[in-house]
Amino acid sequence: MSIIYEVNLRIEPAIQHEFMSWLYEHIGEMLKLKGFIRAVVYDPQEVEGLLAEEKNEVVLEQARQVVVHYEMHDKIALKYYLERYAQSMRADGIARFPKQFSATRRVLNPLNSFKD
Repeated sequence: MSIIYEVNLRIEPAIQHEFMSWLYEHIGEMLKLKGFIRAVVYDPQEVEGLLAEEKNEVVLEQARQVVVHYEMHDKIALKYYLERYAQSMRADGIARFPKQFSATRRVLNPLNSFKD
């Protein structure tokens, strides 16, 4: 069963258009790497009461938030990416947009799958 490699981004308003253009190119490069199946970019929206704790940080209110889900074949594919490519792929964004965005990452491992 495939896994999701999730990247949560917070982008300063001043660079968001340029950053998003770069991000789409970056995703294209990621999808050329071994083990990546597809990517979906999300614009997270608050549901009343659900993201309230984040509102305590003024910086987050001003930043554009974007979530990218990379679907990968399996944990082995993720390990391969992390060992061989992650550092250089991350360095490109940091070099282009120093201290203008933040990224956190996590892996979503499926417990079960349901379908109607």
